[in-house]
Amino acid sequence: MRRTLLICAFIASFAVVASAAVSAAPVTPIYNNIPTPLPGNLPSWGFEATGTQEFGDRVGFTTTARRLVSVTQTMSSWACQLGHWYDADCATTPGATFTHSVTMNLYNVAGTAPGTLIGTKTQTFVMPYRPSTDPIHCTGGRWYDGTDCFNGKAFTITFDFSSQNLTLPNQVIFGVAYNTTHHGYTPMGETTACFIAPPPSGGCPYDSLNVALADPATTLSAGTQPAPNDAYQDTDYSSCSNGAIHPFGLDAGCWTGFKPATEFIALQCHKGDGDGDFGDKDGHKHHAKFHQDSCGNGGGEVADDDDSGKHFQSTSTDSATYNSSADSETMTMVGTGLDDGVPVGFTMVAVDYHGLAPAIYTLTLTNGRTFTGTLLNGIVQLQ
Repeated sequence: MRRTLLICAFIASFAVVASAAVSAAPVTPIYNNIPTPLPGNLPSWGFEATGTQEFGDRVGFTTTARRLVSVTQTMSSWACQLGHWYDADCATTPGATFTHSVTMNLYNVAGTAPGTLIGTKTQTFVMPYRPSTDPIHCTGGRWYDGTDCFNGKAFTITFDFSSQNLTLPNQVIFGVAYNTTHHGYTPMGETTACFIAPPPSGGCPYDSLNVALADPATTLSAGTQPAPNDAYQDTDYSSCSNGAIHPFGLDAGCWTGFKPATEFIALQCHKGDGDGDFGDKDGHKHHAKFHQDSCGNGGGEVADDDDSGKHFQSTSTDSATYNSSADSETMTMVGTGLDDGVPVGFTMVAVDYHGLAPAIYTLTLTNGRTFTGTLLNGIVQLQ
């Protein structure tokens, strides 16, 4: 109850590809605490009201596909173009927006503290003002979405991390940072046009910008909550300890049910490696070496030498597909190459039984040469 009251009080006080010809790997949420559908508004944490510079959470990922593409953060705008969110004078032209820069920081986990910085992204976003007061359906200056009344308006912003080639660890601590008139790492100050504008101006919209929160017990659809009662922030006021937290660090013990409404999207990366000797049922042997990374930039490669002296070397990979079953992984590569210097097409299939049985390797060339063998020594790893 104390936690809920404190949050309500502060809300009320202020508002790649595998090769040039290979399709890009699909993407998947590896953490998601954003409700679907997004409601008109959510509980939220206001930076200007609480003297906050950075606010975030510690999250876990259960999938091995962690090549980061984007992070989406839900925000809550309590800003009115004219007037104030708590009064009947709040007026906003439908569709009106403002712009503001926000930073997403990603940290390694050091015990329970933020560790070294993994990556950071700052973007300028177009953000909505909240709608005008609806005095017919609502009280207290709130707006009406057709069903419920709200002080603020929930919306999402998405940080593009796709160019940073970040593979995330099992857990990260993230922090959302932005500046307000008096807070943030570089406060905007009191000389801005929005701050000195006379009434009926609504003031600076970023002073009524909050980080939206959701309850993982009902919302979390991907990932885990390693610290379900905690948050992380750099703030003049910790609602858990009633004191300041500087620099960005753990705010422990009172955030149950109120966690940032955030989503991490990653590439579903698959990787296959083999280097070993293979033998067929007739006693023929091949030494094969192959590599494929669906999230890599260098494409795949296959090299094969048989016991008669023939040599095959791939020159390009057109496609690579992966299939999983209860006891094995299968990778199929298709492309072109040179068989003793003569251009051919190839199909290479590798099956990894994860040590339960010897791996199987098949190479089929368009000139009719083919080989299927089991691993005699070396490695085949598909994941």
